[in-house]
Amino acid sequence: MITRRLKEGSFKSQKLSKTKSRRGALEAKRRRAELGQDLTRNDLLPDLHVQQVGTSELQPSPRRTRRTVPEHIERLMASIADFGFSVPILIARREIVDGHVRVEAALHLGLDTVPAIEVSHLSDTTLCPQLRSRTSQTRRSAACALLSIALPNLASGTWISSGSSLMS
Repeated sequence: MITRRLKEGSFKSQKLSKTKSRRGALEAKRRRAELGQDLTRNDLLPDLHVQQVGTSELQPSPRRTRRTVPEHIERLMASIADFGFSVPILIARREIVDGHVRVEAALHLGLDTVPAIEVSHLSDTTLCPQLRSRTSQTRRSAACALLSIALPNLASGTWISSGSSLMS
């Protein structure tokens, strides 16, 4: 069947046209970059402003995969009560990009507003999920680093416990 397609030329012509269109797209991208018009590049220093947003206005992300653990909410509540809401959440058009658990802790504490940073410059459908994934990965690696420091101290009995959370 494949040899028949090759002989007929339909497969070969499809493959060549696909390759030609890819080359054309790459050439156009190169030309834009040479002219300084690289439209796919993200703004590395966006103008960010912290704003107070009502918790009733916020919508959880439909792509959220992590489950909320009650102990985590309690630790965050204690941390917010001790230090205040020190890490703003990230939102894109009132949808939470990062900070779902912080919002839940704020709701349990009875807060009507939370500090938020609008990241609408990442409006592309792939950039917000990538940011969400990367912030989650960063937290996991920070927690692993803390455990590597804490475990030797715990084994030697020099560990001092505290009620504050690491990720408030």
